[in-house]
Amino acid sequence: MASVDNITRSASVEVSEQPVPNGSKQGPLRIGDIGGLIYLAAISAVILLNIHLVMALTMAHPLLMSFIKFALLATFGECLKTRIERGIWFPSKLPLRVAIWGCFGMWICLSFPFVEGGLKALIALKEWPSQALTVSLVLWINYFGGYAFFMMLCHYWIDTMVVEGGIWPWQLFGRPQTVRWAKIVFLAITFFWSPVHLITFSLPPLWRPLWAAYISIAFGLILSFAAGRRTKSTQCTSTV
Repeated sequence: MASVDNITRSASVEVSEQPVPNGSKQGPLRIGDIGGLIYLAAISAVILLNIHLVMALTMAHPLLMSFIKFALLATFGECLKTRIERGIWFPSKLPLRVAIWGCFGMWICLSFPFVEGGLKALIALKEWPSQALTVSLVLWINYFGGYAFFMMLCHYWIDTMVVEGGIWPWQLFGRPQTVRWAKIVFLAITFFWSPVHLITFSLPPLWRPLWAAYISIAFGLILSFAAGRRTKSTQCTSTV
């Protein structure tokens, strides 16, 4: 028999993830859509009009700047994901999600030189061909090193804990929605992240975190598709 805590948790998950009725997606929320576009345009304008200052600060404080860029831009992708799934712009526990995206930004900032430095070390040892360096970097970050999948898995785990509370990562593997998530992530790595990272590693290192922060908006859309049936699956599970 389910405990009171489990019943309470299931009910809270169902409420927090329940889609907003279709009628609420109309009318006033269109103002919210315009506000979202204004927010993105304003952030982009500030960056473009102060690009030299942004680059100077990025060089001086790479981790802090990556935190800020992802907190501002990737969180917008999270909000866009919520808008698509539920018809509202602001997900639950938004400040926590901002902090999580900022931490992922720092992780990504460190990952680019880590992967590139490791590959160049292999080339220096004559353990890897020096030709087509950019393509090799894409292969290592997406496939051989497994970084892209592992990062997305970590985000999926953390995002689930934000909604449901603390769980072990292996508890995700038995869920039907995780199978759907894994399939979509594999397709995303092959058909989205690999071409995107060709551009990423063609850019100067100083520009890569900024590009990655903008691309993280698309990451939010991918997550919305990957988690598209999570609400229904969660509700079905909570009634068992």
